[in-house]
Amino acid sequence: MLGTDQMIYVEVSKQSCEVELYINGIPVVRLSTKESKASEPAHQYLIDGANEVELLIYPGQIPSQARTAQRELDAKGAYAVAKLVKYPVGVYPGDVSGEILGIVEWKGQDAKKEMFPKSVFTKLELGPMFGRWQWQDAEQVTLDKKTLAEISGYVEKFYAAFSASNGQEILNLARVRLQELDKAYPGTDPAQENARFLRNVEKRKHNAHWKVPPLRPALFDFRVCANGRMVEIINSDWKPTIRGLFEDRDFEYTYQMFLSKIKGQWVMVR
Repeated sequence: MLGTDQMIYVEVSKQSCEVELYINGIPVVRLSTKESKASEPAHQYLIDGANEVELLIYPGQIPSQARTAQRELDAKGAYAVAKLVKYPVGVYPGDVSGEILGIVEWKGQDAKKEMFPKSVFTKLELGPMFGRWQWQDAEQVTLDKKTLAEISGYVEKFYAAFSASNGQEILNLARVRLQELDKAYPGTDPAQENARFLRNVEKRKHNAHWKVPPLRPALFDFRVCANGRMVEIINSDWKPTIRGLFEDRDFEYTYQMFLSKIKGQWVMVR
């Protein structure tokens, strides 16, 4: 069991390639050719018992084709490595105090071109973690026409709240996600966190530089993940579908979202 004074991060680094990092089939980190490393808290992606950490090398050029769009590339000098690391709370990733729980790595071949994407992964037995997540019991789905219409309806409903800066409705739609984040990261006060979120949304509402662009369904590129039990709400540019912009700072705020179908209803679970 993970102590409340401990944090687990996933750390990814690479050279001369593009990679996506998945935990239990959930996309967590993507590094384009311009980026060399990243780290993210991992608790909300971990399950009790056996966990899978996977690197997808040179994924397809849009999210929905990450695993299927093949290309032949020269990967000489390329490498990627991902580590799951446990730290004391308050310690930044990369500190020498970290305990490596697992590692997965890949290195390109020097002598010839290779076909991509390539998947390399490791299985880790972590024991009891946070209990069973709701998405683990969700329906397994495929993105047929009916399912896409249902998901698009949910996205439009969330967008309406987001574009109107309706903080309470956003909290309502994200209820399961927030409840499970509280479970993954105990020690915070949910009431205080929600109050802070509502204040920030209200500030944005009255900021003349805050703009929410219209939804562009032609750019939707939703994809199934987590062994069919989640759908990532993402566009073909690899950014979350829901986004806003502070024009004065040229800063884009994105709202990452994963949906699951639980007891016949679409629910935001991450």
